[in-house]
Amino acid sequence: MKNAIIAVSLIFFLSAGVNAQKNFLPGMIMPISGDTIKGFIKEIDGRINPTSIEFKSSLSEASKNYSPLELKWFRFIGGDWYFSYVGPLETSSLNTNDLTYDSTMHTVINTLFIRAVVIGRASLYYARDQNDRIHLFLQKFGGDITELVFKKYYVDEIVIADYQNKIVKRAVYENQMYKGQLIRAFQDCPYLAADITSKPLEYAKNDLEILFNSYNHCKGAKIVYQEPKDEGTLVFTLNTGINISNIKFESSTFPSWNDYHFNNSVGFAFGIGCDYLLPRTAGKWGFFNELSLKSFKCNGDLGEDQDVLKLDLLYLKLATMMRYYFTTDRKSARPYFGFGIANNVAIKDENFNYSKNPEGDPIVDYFRTYEQGLIFGFGTYYKRWNGELRYEFSNGISGYTDMKSPAHTAYILLGYKLFEL
Repeated sequence: MKNAIIAVSLIFFLSAGVNAQKNFLPGMIMPISGDTIKGFIKEIDGRINPTSIEFKSSLSEASKNYSPLELKWFRFIGGDWYFSYVGPLETSSLNTNDLTYDSTMHTVINTLFIRAVVIGRASLYYARDQNDRIHLFLQKFGGDITELVFKKYYVDEIVIADYQNKIVKRAVYENQMYKGQLIRAFQDCPYLAADITSKPLEYAKNDLEILFNSYNHCKGAKIVYQEPKDEGTLVFTLNTGINISNIKFESSTFPSWNDYHFNNSVGFAFGIGCDYLLPRTAGKWGFFNELSLKSFKCNGDLGEDQDVLKLDLLYLKLATMMRYYFTTDRKSARPYFGFGIANNVAIKDENFNYSKNPEGDPIVDYFRTYEQGLIFGFGTYYKRWNGELRYEFSNGISGYTDMKSPAHTAYILLGYKLFEL
């Protein structure tokens, strides 16, 4: 067992080291002065728009950094297209908890690469800055790129007021200057411009993408580029393996319980998992759920040599985890780390103490059938197969408030990818 854990650990760390070199993707750049250069661009990790990129003409050479002051744009082959932006950005937060009572705009000059959503007669761009605020941008006829201005702020509203009472409620208002910008930009398509004020139009990428496509269609303009849709990927796996569990009792009120000793349990684990690879994370983040069966069977004693304690348990288990994949290359090893929670329901709960009654009395009269725990694990995929080591801390079987029963479970799992959607 120890050798198996060491082997899987070595595979994990070796594959992580190998794949650390595989994060340059095919792409091209357009320098401020010069022609398009094909090569490889380091993938963008996370959802914050980059302020610089790494580019190399071939995988064998050293990379070079480029800023928005040096490039017109860069593009991943078959993927996202980013353009340089140097100009004012609104600094206020859109998080309701961070708003102020100031409705005026406050901008700073910033440089970053913004992602193209639609490119045509009217083009739409999107960015998320270092403060996790989204920004949307307008461009007409290939001219200057301008931020569509939007701000949220607090206003105190009087809810009830008379000669004795006055109740004030804090409300969130919106400075929607972006609607005026769009009306002016789309005034050559009157019915569309009129809809901007008469119909709901949120400051959101998807809402504005529909509007920009409608305008380009209204003017009969060709859409040169449309952002690739990414709704995430569902990966279904069949997982099986063994679990090694240990349980103990801890009580300050009844110290005799502390003398209960149980042997380690070696049982099986079998289940079906579904990993939802989140949109626009390049497959690096996954929301993983697994429904499985876990067995637990062991003997114990009361501090003596004779085994008089028997546990024979079977759990229906739901593991919910976030996974981080260290590489996006699905054709080679993909190491990952995961953490989350476990919800276990006992569907078999035989627990006997034969020390006094030959037929057996319950070890615990108040058996906790719903067990909760924290889990973390690491593993690696290779093509359709994956191996994983997982560890779980849970609150065990005791339903007494004055007696704890912490349980620790280690899993060695082997999985097979059934299909993905």
